[in-house]
Amino acid sequence: MKMDKHWTAGIRRSAVVVAMALAMGACGSSDDNDDTDDLYGGMAIPTVAIDKVATGTVTVNGAARSYRYYLPSNLDALKAVNLKNIRIVVSFHDQGQNGEANARQTLWHELAEANGFVVIYPEAVNGTWNTTLAKDGPDELAYIQAAWADIRSKFNISDTNAVYPTGFGTGAAMAHQLAMMGPVIGYLAPISAVAGIDGVADPAVFTLPKTAYTYPATPGPVVRSPDTPFGASLPATAMSAWMITTKAGLDVTRQADYWKAQNAVAAAATSRSDRYFRTTTHKNAANGFQEVRVSSARSELSGRDLSQYLWKNMFSHVIRFKNDDRVNGTLVQTKTDQELGLIDSTHKFSEAARGDRRFLTYLPTGYAKLTAGNGTVPLVLNFHGIRGSAWWQAINTDYVPAAEKNGFIAVFPQGLDAVFSSTISTTRTVNYDVQYIVELIDHLKTKYRIDSSRIFITGVSAGAAFTNRVIVEYPQLFAGAAPCYSGHFSATVYNNYQNYPQIRTDVPMPLWQCRGGTEPDNSFPGGAAGQEASRRFWRVVVNGYADAAREEEAVPTSTATLGPDARKHVRYFTGGKAHYVWQTTDYVPHFWHPGGQADLMWTQMFSKYRRNADGTLTYTP
Repeated sequence: MKMDKHWTAGIRRSAVVVAMALAMGACGSSDDNDDTDDLYGGMAIPTVAIDKVATGTVTVNGAARSYRYYLPSNLDALKAVNLKNIRIVVSFHDQGQNGEANARQTLWHELAEANGFVVIYPEAVNGTWNTTLAKDGPDELAYIQAAWADIRSKFNISDTNAVYPTGFGTGAAMAHQLAMMGPVIGYLAPISAVAGIDGVADPAVFTLPKTAYTYPATPGPVVRSPDTPFGASLPATAMSAWMITTKAGLDVTRQADYWKAQNAVAAAATSRSDRYFRTTTHKNAANGFQEVRVSSARSELSGRDLSQYLWKNMFSHVIRFKNDDRVNGTLVQTKTDQELGLIDSTHKFSEAARGDRRFLTYLPTGYAKLTAGNGTVPLVLNFHGIRGSAWWQAINTDYVPAAEKNGFIAVFPQGLDAVFSSTISTTRTVNYDVQYIVELIDHLKTKYRIDSSRIFITGVSAGAAFTNRVIVEYPQLFAGAAPCYSGHFSATVYNNYQNYPQIRTDVPMPLWQCRGGTEPDNSFPGGAAGQEASRRFWRVVVNGYADAAREEEAVPTSTATLGPDARKHVRYFTGGKAHYVWQTTDYVPHFWHPGGQADLMWTQMFSKYRRNADGTLTYTP
């Protein structure tokens, strides 16, 4: 594999360390690998001087508050490779301490350097957290939200990257409070696991009402009940949760019962011991990451070793997909490129395509058999959104299992600076990312046995907008496209397409568009106006269906409600120059639609089309 010339030795070291750490949880849920005879698995953990832990300041309700934080020294290189997997540990100090004391005690920043994550050490006012939710006390959730947002804004980290709160004593109470109250729509939704040592949430937290929402009948934002505001209610959320006691006298029953109910765990528990802790675990029968662990100490484990124990045995294994606003999404196992079966490649393209470009490739295991005797296979290109990554696109869009099942190659290109350019001009200019994709297709044809008549393109958010950008200029290269989910040009571009020499309307395009049922109109590229204009452009202008005053008033050939929970609502337009499909999925925000979306689009559209050499389409029912 050719490596990007800009990658440093540091990123190579971090990539290896992260792969080792994540591989520990490759099977089942996260307690399947609690053998801690070797906490570090042979990893060399660097010493990081305390003065490398920086100080940040945010203003909350008119008051300035500080926090400490540490960024891995090779953050820029990590972001270039996989911005989406730079996770955040939030470590709360105990009563009477501050962020520096917590850093010295836990050494999370040394693990952050080794594993490529960010750590935040919040600081309580005068060393005392408002665990009781006193009305005249500081708003701790607003403070943590502000610090989290400050880190994301300053260092360009995605708002969907996983967050893990932890702490000691009253810091553990804060960690549980944050995990209970914080993971809500528009706030700290990506909290994926919580671990508290010698502390549980204050009784005042447990008495808060459950958060109530109203969900839209048509795509639009979720409305939170004014009676259950942020910071004064408990949203539904599954959570990998861990309560650890190292001293006698702490009753964790109420905290454990809360997380058991949130995770809908089975009544039966499993018990096991290692040389440090005795642990009882309750799991959800359908999702092992919806789990509750209660551990008691067998021998002393402290400092960096205890932090590593938490990282190795829980945090490193689990992330959250924000794919269902009713329950704060789904907890899933994180996997490395290697565990996903992806081939990591970097190839030097033309200067017009910006030279060295990286992409991940999935070959179905039957590739050799499928291509025997001059056989060829289809190709699907899949583009991530802004602040996204090729890895994130592979792990969350389910095109890897769809490729395996249906026998096609899936390729996940990496955008420069974690985005693809959808720029289009009224003069004929070269878009470097479009040029990259054209050259990438040619390169892949030389490397693999690809059926040139069955090349397809898809993308999410800004990647959906980029899908639009590629296919308006080079429609003849593709037998179908799925800009799913939400991302478009502006309405001005679609409504004045004649002014853009790159835009072709003479080549029909099988197209599948979709939007989440709880996506606010301003949450995606192009907004609601761009969405409306895009739907009309592809359905009417390109594919020749009857116009309508509004796209929702266009009469489809047929409709269907799909999925095990009947969340997917699909409108099919057939009989025109090519099929056009519009889909919405209930309770999905600006995120990938769950439940086999890739396989659905492959089976119902992509698998049926070929693009002939003369630009025409062949459709096989």
